[in-house]
Amino acid sequence: MVSFLDYVVIGAFFALIIGIGVYFGRKTKSVAQYFGAGKQIPWWLSGVSFFMMSFSASAFVMHSELAYKYGIVSLMLSWMCVPAAILSGVLFARRWRRVATTSPLEYIETRYGIGMRQGLVWLGLPTRLLDNSIRLFAIGTVVSAGLGFSFELAVVFCILIVWGYTFMGGLKATIVADFVQFILLLAGVVTLACLAFKGGFLPTLQGLPADTWKLTRPEAGYAAVYLLCYFGMLFLNYSTSWALAQRYYSTRDDKGAIKIGFVVAGLYLIGTPLFYLPGLASPEILGGVGNTKEVYPLLCRTLLPMGMLGLLIAGLLSATISTLAGEFNAMSAVLTNDFYKRFIGKRTPENRLLLLGRLGSVAGFLIH
Repeated sequence: MVSFLDYVVIGAFFALIIGIGVYFGRKTKSVAQYFGAGKQIPWWLSGVSFFMMSFSASAFVMHSELAYKYGIVSLMLSWMCVPAAILSGVLFARRWRRVATTSPLEYIETRYGIGMRQGLVWLGLPTRLLDNSIRLFAIGTVVSAGLGFSFELAVVFCILIVWGYTFMGGLKATIVADFVQFILLLAGVVTLACLAFKGGFLPTLQGLPADTWKLTRPEAGYAAVYLLCYFGMLFLNYSTSWALAQRYYSTRDDKGAIKIGFVVAGLYLIGTPLFYLPGLASPEILGGVGNTKEVYPLLCRTLLPMGMLGLLIAGLLSATISTLAGEFNAMSAVLTNDFYKRFIGKRTPENRLLLLGRLGSVAGFLIH
């Protein structure tokens, strides 16, 4: 059951995140700092931020449901991120760092012309909006099932928090907040994994049906070809996503940018079992579940003690919040640098561009 202590933990988490935004907001004086962190972020910190940006609460909803229904194929899908992250880092990280400073599209005009640059701006914005709407749907599902909030309230509350610290602190605040949220998420998922297998890890796994261990499930649509296509989609996303590209070009040097891919790969290699193995044990713990999309939040409510439920829900919120914060910042960078500065205010002073960049995040918030 949800306790008062759980709500206190979640409230403290949000207060900390907003505090980070306020702190870095006072230090941000230029558009380059707001959208590119002045290329001064350590590679390991950008790597953790990239990892947190690369998934959201929808991953816990989707993969736990897959583990409940189809077993280890859920882990196989997540492990496709390992080679995708390495390949993206090796092939594209240093290139992104060399060509971009304040916007992931600023180099396009030099190489391909203004038509290509503006085409990518207006094709990319609707896609990002749709993608972020799916993430908001997932976080609404998690919070409404885990804490008993209404779906609509959960979505609005999440957007307000994201907008709050992104508006003030920019990319550096987002990346530092990602690290804090990573620690919080890790504490929660490790605790849940331990409790899910408190009867013994091997005895629990040995009691699972034999088809749990099939690496592919063609009858459900998850054949080897599907896994390869999923890997290709991940690689393209890691290499071209506006928000993820920001992590590459915010680092201090080219070698550090390449290391980001290996950090992300290592975190997925280790984190995947921690995140999704509880889903394998969920049939024994929960029995029959009417809405399988609620497997993970129901595991949280069933297993976690007072206070820890709030910690993990805050961690799941953080996974979506970090993704949305990065997306809002990247979308604002594109609107400010690739549209306004290019067509309306070519000689706009730096302080006014910074204000417009912050207002751009408000625009993204209002559209969502």
